[in-house]
Amino acid sequence: MSAETPLSNPLQRLTRMQQESNDTERKIAAFVLENLTAIPSWSISEFAQRVNVSETTVVRFCRALGYNGYREFRMEMAQNAGALRASIDLGTEIPADLSEDDSLESIAKKVIRINAEVLVDTINLIDFERLEKAISMILSAQRVFLFGFGSSTPVVYDAYQRFLRLGIRAVTSSDPHIITSMIVNAVPGDLVLGVSFSGASADLVDAFETARELGAGTIAITSYPGSPITKYADVTLYSAVRRAPIPTESIASRISQLALIDVICAAIGIRRSGEAIPNAELFYKKLARKRVGTTEK
Repeated sequence: MSAETPLSNPLQRLTRMQQESNDTERKIAAFVLENLTAIPSWSISEFAQRVNVSETTVVRFCRALGYNGYREFRMEMAQNAGALRASIDLGTEIPADLSEDDSLESIAKKVIRINAEVLVDTINLIDFERLEKAISMILSAQRVFLFGFGSSTPVVYDAYQRFLRLGIRAVTSSDPHIITSMIVNAVPGDLVLGVSFSGASADLVDAFETARELGAGTIAITSYPGSPITKYADVTLYSAVRRAPIPTESIASRISQLALIDVICAAIGIRRSGEAIPNAELFYKKLARKRVGTTEK
């Protein structure tokens, strides 16, 4: 992490530090992300004592983030305190530069800008070797089980209907009891693809653990490196987070998840462009008849 990094988006850089830095910096970054609104009230000695490192290590950490030292870092956290509290309360992306004096047009532009920026962050997080492996696993799977809960459910259902259109044998459910019934019938050659922002959903982690025990493949899409689900994933793909990297989903995090699904589907579509997708013509005929004003039989 270079000290020349611009000082915008400190929370995104903290999240990136969790993935790319040494063990000490990852430890401090994780601590900061868990104590975002408390840090402005702590002196450097109190911060160092709480995270169990030296003050010198704290200064090095702040410089790795692009600050001159702890004082500048703490001021940045204090300036963002209002946005952080709003993000925690609302589970949404509140721009740090937003104020009560902003017009509705300004609010719309700033919020949408964040959702656009997250797509750039997503491409920067993609490990293309892992992505290639995930696509190969999907293409070779006998069945693909798609699971996700809460705000990840719409992402999973989007992937489900698109996989079906691509001729992939996919099944899904958001009911934990049905998922348990489904997963105990998994066999080698099956694949479980799970989407979880935190990677800590107990039902999803349990499904992954069972799938591994039964010899099925597993792919996880999450925003948290080292989260419980990654322990049982053959492949982990990371979705981006923005100014509120806390265990609550936001529109921006779902946009990142959807973007990964979009990339996967586009790659599968291209690779299958020379194949005859089963019942594709029949599907589009049936779909056309469901639209008002369509006369196709």
